[in-house]
Amino acid sequence: MPALTVQTNVADNEITNDFLKQLSAKVAQVLGKPEGYVIVHVSGGQKLLFAGTNDPAALMELTSIGLPT
Repeated sequence: MPALTVQTNVADNEITNDFLKQLSAKVAQVLGKPEGYVIVHVSGGQKLLFAGTNDPAALMELTSIGLPT
């Protein structure tokens, strides 16, 4: 089962269901797998610092059978 986990410092209330649907469709397209097997988990409002700033940022992890480790 392909899974995309996203942690971001963007507030939860700014993460829309449409955004989640777009991520799911893109993961399925890129991996060439049915979207019915894709899971997307986004955690907003995380304490995340990138390049010394707290500008909007995300840390993502993609797992799926067949991906290099």
